[in-house]
Formats: sequence, structure tokens, C-alpha cells
Amino acid sequence: MTELSPFARPEVQQARQQAQTATGQYVQAGATATELPDALRQAVTERFKESPLYGQFQGAAQNVLTAVPEYRKTLADLVGSGTVLSPNQQQALLARRQASAIVPLISLNDLLKSQTGGMEELIGAGTRAFGAQTQRLGGIAELLTGWYKDILNQLVAEENIRQAQQQFSLQKLLGLENLNLQRQSQALAQQQFEWQKSQPTALDTQVVEANNRKYLVNTQTGQIISDLGIAAISSGTKKTEAEKQAEALVDLRSDIQRGATLDEVMRAYSDTFAPLEILSQYNIISGYGPAKESPSELYTKYGINYKPPEEQEEKPWWKVW
Repeated sequence: MTELSPFARPEVQQARQQAQTATGQYVQAGATATELPDALRQAVTERFKESPLYGQFQGAAQNVLTAVPEYRKTLADLVGSGTVLSPNQQQALLARRQASAIVPLISLNDLLKSQTGGMEELIGAGTRAFGAQTQRLGGIAELLTGWYKDILNQLVAEENIRQAQQQFSLQKLLGLENLNLQRQSQALAQQQFEWQKSQPTALDTQVVEANNRKYLVNTQTGQIISDLGIAAISSGTKKTEAEKQAEALVDLRSDIQRGATLDEVMRAYSDTFAPLEILSQYNIISGYGPAKESPSELYTKYGINYKPPEEQEEKPWWKVW
């Protein structure tokens, strides 16, 4: 089953959704706040047009425009009926009529101005209230966004700690494995060293003919190791087993010096020499150094049964070969 990512947990998704919703509301409120005064002014103006004062003001204004012409007609009728009015008197009556018509208009205008001033205050109050609401939404959006960021930071910190712990555990495991491998390698090297130390040292020998006899001689000391018998007088003389073994020993040493492997000389000379004798010659002469096989491998491949030095029987020098 796939492990759910920490960032996909329900509480994290919920926090992200709340932060996004609050931020969207704050942005929308900010955009609306720039258009709100004009919208309020238009709405309030429409409402004021429905007020009786507005109709009365329109009527008073119309009355001011028509009062003088209508009264001038009335004066003409008076003069025509015989009433004597001088031009100055007529002008005074018209001015008085105009003044009486203007008074209601001025009063209504003052009332409308007072209401218009109240409208601006109303628009300002509404704008300020909406601005306060917008700021409140901004504060909520900032809080929710900060909360969401805190959750993300906590998850990142927990993930870093988890990865660090995994890396430490892996390094610790690798360190233990390397230590075990090192100990095993050291134990194997020690075992190989002890085994090689327990092997008999091969003598540097040579077959020498003297007085019609063959001798196996230690070339380092000149001492005769073994009398191999009478030397062959002619090619027709049958070689003794000792002569054959001496020649085989020379061939074995020659093959090892030429670079033959342990496996090769074992196959070639196992019928003539014991595997342990071949191994002893190989360990001394081979340019590759002592055999790399472990005691268990030597036993499996060649039947050589390795024993520690303290368990081996001490052989006389004449039985080494």
C-alpha cells in the first residue's frame, strides 16, 4: 500500500482551502471598495428623488419662472379696466410678486441641501463600514495563510528529520556490515597464514649422478638426501621407480617455475606425488606466491586434510618427499 504523502493529509488540505477562500474574499472586497462610494451615491440619489421635497422644489422653481409673466398679464387687465398704475408702481408690484415666489424655492433649496449633506455623510459612513469589513477579511486571510504556512514548515521539518534518521540508520548498518566484512577478512587471512606456516618447507634439491649412481642432493648444503639408485647406462636400461620419481620431481619444479597454476600441476602430477607434496613445492617455488585456496577449498578440490601444527605428526626428513 502506497504511503500517503504528508502534504496530502486532510487537515493540510483543509487549511490550504480555508486560506485560499479567505484570500479570495479579501481580494474581492478590496475590488468592491473602490466602486462602493459611487454605487452608494447613485442609490441614495435615487431614493431622494422619491422624496416630496424634490417634487416641491421642482414646482417652486416652475412657479418662479411663471410668476412674473402671469402677474404682468394680471396688471395689464387691471390697467385695461381703468385702474391707473404708473410704470414704477407696476415694476414694484412685479418685483414683489417675484420675491414672494422665490421665498418657497429658497426654503425648499435649503432643505434639499441639508438632505444632500446627510447623503454624503451616509455614503461616507457606509464606505467606512465596508472598509472596516474589508480590513477584517484581510486579517482573517493573513491569519489563515500564516497558519497554513506554519503547517507546511512543520511538515518540511518533520520530513527532514525523518530522512536524516533514515540516512543515519543506513550509514550505521553499512558501517556494521563493513566492520563484519573486515573482521571476516582478517580472520580468513590469519587462518591462511597459520595454515601456510604449518606446511612443510620444500627443499631446494637436484638430482646428481656420481659413480654410476643418482643422488637427490640439497643444493643449499650439498648434503645427499636420498640415494636414487644406479644411473642408467644405456637407453635400453629400464628406469627404477626412484629414477622416475626423481625425474618427475625435476619436471614438477620446472613447470611451477614456468608459471603453471596449482590446479594444473595437481592434475599433471597427482599420480606421482601426494597432493600435499605438490602443494609444498608450489608454495615455495611459484612466482604467484603460496596457494590462495583456503584449507576447506584444498580439502574439497584435492583431498588435502589440513591440521594445525600442534596436531600434525612430525615426519622424518626422508618421508617429506
